[in-house]
Parts: sequence; C-alpha cells; structure tokens
Amino acid sequence: CSTNEERSYYTGALCGLGFNSLTKEPILPENDIELAFDVKFDVMDIIEINALRMAINSLLCNGPSSTLHLTPERICQLQDDCRDGLTRLFIRSPPREAVAPTNHENYGKWDQVQHSKNSCLQQMSLSVF
Repeated sequence: CSTNEERSYYTGALCGLGFNSLTKEPILPENDIELAFDVKFDVMDIIEINALRMAINSLLCNGPSSTLHLTPERICQLQDDCRDGLTRLFIRSPPREAVAPTNHENYGKWDQVQHSKNSCLQQMSLSVF
C-alpha cells in the first residue's frame, strides 16, 4: 500500500502474491496489479479486507482445515462472514470520502509504506491491534 503525504490514509495498493523479503522482488510480477484508490482507505478498511481474505481462504483451502472437515454450520458461518464482509466494504455509512487517484513513483514495488512514530496510520494500527 501507499499513503498520502500526511500518512493519514492509503492511496493505492499493489496486489499479488507478495515479494521475497531478502531481494524485495515480486514473486510473480506478471500477476501483480497496482490499484490507485479514488476514495480514502484507512487501517480499518485494510483490517476488514484481511478478515474477508481469511474467511474466503477458510472456504477454499485444502488439508485438515478444508471444508471437507467442517460442519455444515461452520461452512454457513464462513459464507455469512464473507457476505457480511463484502457488504461492509461496498456499502459503508457514511460513505468513504472521494479523492483524486494518485500515480506513484515506485510503480510495481512492494513494501513501500514507511511507518513512523508520527504517522496517523501507525497510530491507528497500534490502537487497533
């Protein structure tokens, strides 16, 4: 993700399989997509997106945690969690504030957010976790 100058909200995200922590190179750059947000996204939005990703992953994974080993009630709960998460992301009250999309200097580069002690996003992250 990238932020505005004041680091009070996210302005975009690079989505894909991530990067090698040693080389900082993308794992599969041909499958990465960079998005510039046209609304303000904050830490709570990112937390909501990650919770949704976890619920979807629980429904799609293989192994001992796969849906083959879950009760029908648990599968229904995970489906409800996904539906609720999508609804919260797309229908928000009050709506997210519109902003002009920003083009970023380091297009296609992972791990760009530099959190500092003065960062509003860092402060929000600390209060949420």
